[in-house]
Amino acid sequence: MISSLSEAGFNTEIYILWKVLLIKSDYQIVAKDIVEKNPKIIGFSTWCFSYPSAILIAKAIKALSPELPVVFGGPQASILDEETMKEYPFIDFILKGEADESLIKLLKYILSNGKNHDISQIEGLTYRIPGKKKKIMHNGGYGFIENLDSLPIPSYERIFQKEHLRLDVGRGCPFKCTYCSTNQFFSKSYRVKSAIRIIKEIDYCRKKLDVNHFGFSHDMLTLDKKYINTLCETLIDHYNSRKIELTWSCSARTDCVTEEMLKAMWNSGCRAIFFGIESGSEKIQKQIKKNLDLKDAFRKISYATSLGMKVIVSYMAGFPGETAEDIDKTLRSVLLMAMAGAEPQMTLLSVLPGTPLYEQYIDKLEFDGKSFGFSGSSITGPVIDLVKTNRHLFSSFYFLPNKNLGRTELLFISNMVNLLIHFIPTIQSIKEYLESDISDFPLYHFIKKNTPVKSDKRLITERGLYFLTESFRQYLEYLTSRGLKEYIFDLFQADFTKAYMQVTYNKWQFIRSSVNKLSKTSNTISINNYMKVLPVWKIITTMYNIHHLANNHLTLLGKTQLKRGSYHYIVLPVSEKYCELIPVSGKYLVILENLRDMKVKKFIDYCKPVLDENGSRRLLKKLLRLGIVELTKNN
Repeated sequence: MISSLSEAGFNTEIYILWKVLLIKSDYQIVAKDIVEKNPKIIGFSTWCFSYPSAILIAKAIKALSPELPVVFGGPQASILDEETMKEYPFIDFILKGEADESLIKLLKYILSNGKNHDISQIEGLTYRIPGKKKKIMHNGGYGFIENLDSLPIPSYERIFQKEHLRLDVGRGCPFKCTYCSTNQFFSKSYRVKSAIRIIKEIDYCRKKLDVNHFGFSHDMLTLDKKYINTLCETLIDHYNSRKIELTWSCSARTDCVTEEMLKAMWNSGCRAIFFGIESGSEKIQKQIKKNLDLKDAFRKISYATSLGMKVIVSYMAGFPGETAEDIDKTLRSVLLMAMAGAEPQMTLLSVLPGTPLYEQYIDKLEFDGKSFGFSGSSITGPVIDLVKTNRHLFSSFYFLPNKNLGRTELLFISNMVNLLIHFIPTIQSIKEYLESDISDFPLYHFIKKNTPVKSDKRLITERGLYFLTESFRQYLEYLTSRGLKEYIFDLFQADFTKAYMQVTYNKWQFIRSSVNKLSKTSNTISINNYMKVLPVWKIITTMYNIHHLANNHLTLLGKTQLKRGSYHYIVLPVSEKYCELIPVSGKYLVILENLRDMKVKKFIDYCKPVLDENGSRRLLKKLLRLGIVELTKNN
């Protein structure tokens, strides 16, 4: 979009939201910041989870600058254009569908005050007619780009995130899953960029940004087997001949891949793949029109992990008519996927506009402030107040009651499944026991009976982690009489510590971002700076060298031989989802075990029994780089 606008002669700026929006004044501060940049037009790309915030920011902007045009686009506004325009008079225009071309026409119309440009010819536009009581009008059509290669290369450097650069490789999905709005927004038309064009975009990013890993952004990349073969062959021919190590990831359906295709993808650099399974119940599969063969899905996912691929498998709970038996089947599927080396995740059903479920159940939705679906993990303040006013516009923040399943138990189960990612090494190490023990075990009823949380949503993550940890611990103790290997207890210690530190890290990050005034940090080591120890890491000691297994659970698929001794590790989060174990040598252990806040000069003195000044500075640099400490000018 930015490239298309630049090519048409427009100057653009992406506003990076720097403030956590908790109270009304936060929105006013952000609006003031935006208006002070003197834009001529403000545009919002809208999604279900960000829709309330977009509306609140737009309202605050209009309060400061009533004449500043506000344009909405994206999936949520496209589907709810008329309802949004009626409800919120401060939104001036909505562009439906893919706005790569229609936005350019609209901007020309606005900036020329309507001269020489016919607003009625802008495809997919919803707008108000001045002077006619601001009557809402709809132009025909729906923004749609047939040939994606015709668009300019996106300005990836403007939205660059080093850990996760996503290439726009295609759009559209022809499937008709009842919960999904993707096919509504993209007109159900499956399109992909040519292999040559994808190569051009990769080379553009490599030159501009010096990256070699790419996420291929497409909801259903592997629909056309011939195309995937061509893409893989083109990637291999282009990069292998140049000895360039390039890796990529994508999303797919298990019924749209084969083992041969997965092997070709692996050979061309695909190292991660996302599959939506949604339910382990054949009944629910048919009901939501996903229609996956679950045995076939498991076989293909197992093959992908055996290649070495990171596989993320997504589930949902809370479908209409879902029963305890259905949830049991889903939980068994979750554990089976984890045993195969895949990383399961779960959301609760969000009833999205434009879907069959929305049309059927919109009037039955309820709101309880616990939004654990697509909308995110929590909402606060002004967003809650806005969401409660209109279930039609903000349905993704509501839930569909189920007479068979308790809301609290479903929230708890969803949360626990998302914590399982940290326990996969333990799960894989005991899979020979789990496979038989879970075959007829009533998992949902066990969780419901033992759920240690009733209504306090603030502690659901902590209590879920405690419940999960205790359940595994008791099961492992039970397995000791059945020949459980001793190293597995070390692995389990590492896993639950990773989970605990991940929860701690995410809470700490949120608290830090919520504080308006933070101490200015520095990466320059000065003896007068103050060293603050961050609360996001922990040291553990094990009897076996489990480093490789704990960091790369796929190695458990082979034979395991571990050295016995005394080993020490730092458990450290490296992102919002993942932790690593970092080995600690003996000479650093005493320093780290007693590390506390102090001046840099005192830290150097503190290290003297073990390290000279240069060694102390090198250690401090490493601690800074890892995020174990930070330096500030003041205490």
